[in-house]
Amino acid sequence: EFVRPTTLSREDIERFKAVAKKNNLAIIPYLQVLSHALWLSRHRDWEEMSEGPTSMAWCRGYCPQNEHAAKIVDTVITETCDMFKPKLFHLALDEMWGCPHGVCPKCQGKNLVDLVWNHVKPYHDKLFARGIRPIVYHDEFDRTNPTRPQQAYVDVLDRMDKRVLVNCWQSQLFPA
Repeated sequence: EFVRPTTLSREDIERFKAVAKKNNLAIIPYLQVLSHALWLSRHRDWEEMSEGPTSMAWCRGYCPQNEHAAKIVDTVITETCDMFKPKLFHLALDEMWGCPHGVCPKCQGKNLVDLVWNHVKPYHDKLFARGIRPIVYHDEFDRTNPTRPQQAYVDVLDRMDKRVLVNCWQSQLFPA
């Protein structure tokens, strides 16, 4: 279904898992959900799933109410969990402000917190049901972060299960 598949073969994955096990490393799957969804933008139906155009090449956002996109994300999570049997799974959710959300006809006028939470909660529930702890980045949920243009998503954190791990990252710009 993807125009430019860049998937590893099952043999590649098994070799990767063997090396990780030999070196006592845990594999933590990472899937960009809602924002930075460049991986999903390679799908043949991307235009149908896209929330709208973005002026930032680094960010592609899909509609959180698009059932086709949700099914693909769910399938990728399921297949990844089946392959790796992880204890943790990173769903990212960072820099959502860079992607258009709440602009397509399905989402216009809707509460952004509800849109994000209603999309993400089933993935959290699926992971918890498998004994896997979800991870999300902190930046969209940090009430003290003045660099976030909208801070529209901070209340999503209040709805998350307290077992969700919050991964903090910091980007620094240094003068030349």
